[in-house]
Amino acid sequence: SGSDIIDVSFIEEKIEIAFNYKYMLEMLSHVSGEVVEIYFFDGFSPVIIRDSADENLLFVLMPMRY
Repeated sequence: SGSDIIDVSFIEEKIEIAFNYKYMLEMLSHVSGEVVEIYFFDGFSPVIIRDSADENLLFVLMPMRY
């Protein structure tokens, strides 16, 4: 298992969430912008991911249970 720490800014309280890195890398390979917006509800629900450079690009990613 592995982990990574990334810089984020958030509005609400902190949550812990885990993703399958293969799905995350696949999604990021289609992003052209410098900023990715990730919309969370909680640590167990699907997240919405948007590319700041392409308003028509939208991803839904399921978190892993850990």
